[in-house]
Parts: sequence; C-alpha cells; structure tokens
Amino acid sequence: EDECRRRKAKMHLKVATLNIKGWGQQDARGVSEKWLRVNQMMREKRIAILAVQEAHLSDERIKVLNDIFGKYMVVVHSADPENGTGAKGVAFVISKRIIKKPEFKTREVIPGRVLMLDIAWTTQRRLRIVNVYAPNAPAENAAMWKSLEDTRLGRVDIMLGDLNVVEDSLDRLPLRTDAAEAVEALQSLERKWRLSDGWRLTHANQRAFTYQHTNGTTQSRLDRIYATRAVRKDADN
Repeated sequence: EDECRRRKAKMHLKVATLNIKGWGQQDARGVSEKWLRVNQMMREKRIAILAVQEAHLSDERIKVLNDIFGKYMVVVHSADPENGTGAKGVAFVISKRIIKKPEFKTREVIPGRVLMLDIAWTTQRRLRIVNVYAPNAPAENAAMWKSLEDTRLGRVDIMLGDLNVVEDSLDRLPLRTDAAEAVEALQSLERKWRLSDGWRLTHANQRAFTYQHTNGTTQSRLDRIYATRAVRKDADN
C-alpha cells in the first residue's frame, strides 16, 4: 500500500512558469528576497517543477541558492554569456519536497534564452521540458523560433515561459495582433513539436493576462504553457 501511494505521488507533477524579473534585493546571506518567495510559493502551491525567466543568475548565485535551499529544491540555469547577472537568464527549480531524489539532465540550447530539462517522471516515463525567454523585438523573436525548429532536440513534451509574442489578439489589452513573422515562426515550431496552448484550447473565448505594463492599462498573456496531446490528456488542469 505504501509503495502504491508513493507511485501515485510520483505520477502527479505540477509544472509552472514565472518571469522573476531579475535577482532582487539580497540579505546578509547573499540570497534574494525573490528566491525566498519562490521557495515559499513552491511549498504552498505544491509545484514540482518551476521554469524561471529573467533569472539573472551566475554560478556564484546558484551556489548560494543551492546551499541555502538545497534540502528543499535544486536550481539549474543558463545565463546570458555576456551579462549573466544583468540580463536574460533561464532556470529550472525542481522541488525535492515533491520529487525526493530528482534524476535529470539539462541541455543549454540557446544560452540565456532556452534551456531543456529531461527528468524522470515515473520509472517508465521521462518528461522533456523546454524553458524559453524569447526576445521582445519581433525580428529577433521570429529568428529564435526558427533557430529552435532547426535544432535537433528530439521529443519535446512541454514548452513554457515568456514568449514575448501572442498568437491571438484576445491575449492583448487593448486588442491587437502581433507581427506576422514572429507568430508564423512560433506556429511552425508548434507544428513540428506537435504542441498546443492547452489553456486557450480549453478557454477559447476567455481573456486572462499574465503581464501588466507599467502604464497600468496595457496587459498581455505572454507567459504560456504548450504541451503535446499526450501530456494534455494526462493533465487535470
């Protein structure tokens, strides 16, 4: 019975994404208050795997995080090679509260922009997750999706992160369409990887936003999670 319960626990993983917008203010130990909140959020919301964008992490900061929170979570990252602590950066946070002994490997696809996590979900199944922080400029945004389409990554189960482009005008307030070049490049990658925006499929006409501009009136759903049909079939939310 105990073994059966453990297997069921391993089957259910909550996956989330968050643009953390930089390192933040740090305390005397050298840890940022944002990461204290990340640790708390993962505990309270029972998040197993969190994809982070705009992480602004360095090897030194990673060591601090893993030294302080190592009992509860492990952090792996890909930094901007030109300015690791001041720009871009993507990371995965894996909860040891949920996954007691995480068995995983990572692949740095585009430094500071795209990081892949390949992690054991069950003894028979692995989950391959791609964390993206896409450029804001439409031409650079399109170029990143095209680059990913040309990269041999094998099977991808989930792609998530801050895409900095929307496919549907419903995902912007006020309503507007994004640059066709960027949208078409993203959709071409979706077709190759056989991914779909599960939330939009479920809520075809609903409006909800993940980002509010500093002007207080402009909003958008830039942060999204795409998954294969097999993953969406298993997902309960």
